[in-house]
Amino acid sequence: MIRILYLFLVVQVVLLAGAVSASTKESANCIASTCFPERFEVSGNRFVLNNTALYRFWGFKVYSAALFVQKDSLVTDPNTLFDHPLALTLSYYRDIQAKDFIRSSNELLEKNPEYDRNSTEGIFEQFYASFRDISEGQSYTLVWNPKEGLELYLDGAKLGSLSDTAAGRLYLEIWLSDYSIDPENYRKLTRVEG
Repeated sequence: MIRILYLFLVVQVVLLAGAVSASTKESANCIASTCFPERFEVSGNRFVLNNTALYRFWGFKVYSAALFVQKDSLVTDPNTLFDHPLALTLSYYRDIQAKDFIRSSNELLEKNPEYDRNSTEGIFEQFYASFRDISEGQSYTLVWNPKEGLELYLDGAKLGSLSDTAAGRLYLEIWLSDYSIDPENYRKLTRVEG
């Protein structure tokens, strides 16, 4: 009798886990156990989800990304992506120290042919001062306004900003350009095929 009850409980747990897994997989907002809202508001802007992507390094999950745009400016042409406000949320699957964000940001900026270290000297250092160590499950959100620049949030709390719009765009291009950390994810986020 105890064995039958045990088997019944095991079957119920397996069925429940399958139902939860299936409902998570069906949602277009969820990717690799991270779910993003369809819409949200930050810094006076209302955004809708454009698309999501998962970044892996050597097969290990590093972060899930979600690109949010204003409803009237859904991405149809990547060349006009930065003409409108947008938000990029990066939800991390591991602990990362602020100094590692800074190091990798600098390495990725160097790969962009539009980046000129001399013209941006000191600008990124001020922005980097707002970076924090993050833990697994935390999210950075970068909010772009073509007239005001870039703002950095950690789990909804504003940490800093970059008012130089040229530098802000360069920084966002770490994820949103052909020179990004993962051009395939850039195309997924902006729904650009090819």
